Amino acid sequence: MTLSKWISSHYISAFTSTQTFSVDLKDGSSYLLRVQPSRPIPLPFYTTNTLAAQAHLISLLAQRTTVPHTAALKVDESLKLVPYHYLLLSNPGGTSLAQIKPTLTERQKALVDLRLGMYYKQVHFEVQNDWF
Repeated sequence: MTLSKWISSHYISAFTSTQTFSVDLKDGSSYLLRVQPSRPIPLPFYTTNTLAAQAHLISLLAQRTTVPHTAALKVDESLKLVPYHYLLLSNPGGTSLAQIKPTLTERQKALVDLRLGMYYKQVHFEVQNDWF
């Protein structure tokens, strides 16, 4: 199955035209693939920043903050490889906060909230974007 057919068969969302897929290769490397359709989605869909804008915001996070982030490896809106705009990201891996939060003490939860607040402050002051 081609990448284009695979994306088409998995492309379902009631909320946004952007979809994110986890791509795990046989060599153990892992990536995130974000795709958007090449044509405008009719309203009432929620429209996000373009993938190029998202890649730019990631670069601003890297340059201006200490916020952990994924790396934007490739953004392509040419439609030459697949009939979708795409953004290829590194996959940072790890464990989600939702999974570990029940195991944390109240003090640990407070420290996590404090750190998240520090990150939000940096994003607000250094990389302000209306979509955040």
